[in-house]
Parts: sequence; C-alpha cells; structure tokens
Amino acid sequence: MVYRDYLKRQIDELGRVLAKLLADLIGLKTQGKTDQVIEIVNQTLKKELDIDIDVILSLSDEELIEKLEEKTSSDNQLIGMFVDIIFEMADSNEMNFEKEKRICLYKKVLALYEHVEKKSSAFSFDNHAKIEIIKNILQ
Repeated sequence: MVYRDYLKRQIDELGRVLAKLLADLIGLKTQGKTDQVIEIVNQTLKKELDIDIDVILSLSDEELIEKLEEKTSSDNQLIGMFVDIIFEMADSNEMNFEKEKRICLYKKVLALYEHVEKKSSAFSFDNHAKIEIIKNILQ
C-alpha cells in the first residue's frame, strides 16, 4: 500500500511538471522567445523522463511508447501532456528544426496521439483534431 501511494505521488508530481512545462512552452512561444524553448524542454524532459528530443527522434514509435508508458505508469493523461509538448515544438514555425526533423517529430506525435486515443476510455475532440491536423501536414 505504501509503494502504491509513493508511486501515485510520483506520477502526480510528473503531471505537475509536464503541465508547467507546457504552460511555459506556450508562454515563451507567444513572447517570441523560441530560442529558449528547446533548451528548457530538453532539460526538463531529460531530468523528469530521462529522454530528450534527440532520443525521441532516434527511437521507433513502439520504443517511444514503451519508454513513456514505463516512465508514466501507462497514465494516458501524462502521455497526452508529453505529446502536447512535442506537438507544440514541432508546430512552431520559429523553431530552428530542419524540415526532416520537424516531419519526424510530427510522425512521432501522430503515433503517440493515436496510441492515447486507442487506450483512452473517453473520446478527446482536441486530440482527434490534432491527429487530423498532423495527417494534413504530413500529406
């Protein structure tokens, strides 16, 4: 029972960190401080999930899903927050990503959104809309 409570606290803390990171990311983008975004996101993801953009790009979709499920105890809400962060990064025109890197990020995001949609018991219009946007971008 104590282990379950500890694990729940860890997952809750990770949720707060990812929510703050997403809010900071959106805030920095609207302020035009996109040069800081990648550095902050990479530092936070490395610290909290032991993953960064280069690792995300190097893993297959299945490996990335497996790693995220392991780190988040298969919490779809946390995985969804993580995907939102990566989507915001890929979707920002100001980011200095090469076209290939941006396309690869979009493909990862698409796979993750589809995974979350499959695993979730509730339908998310927001996630579904993002899936459609990404499919249109990749065409």
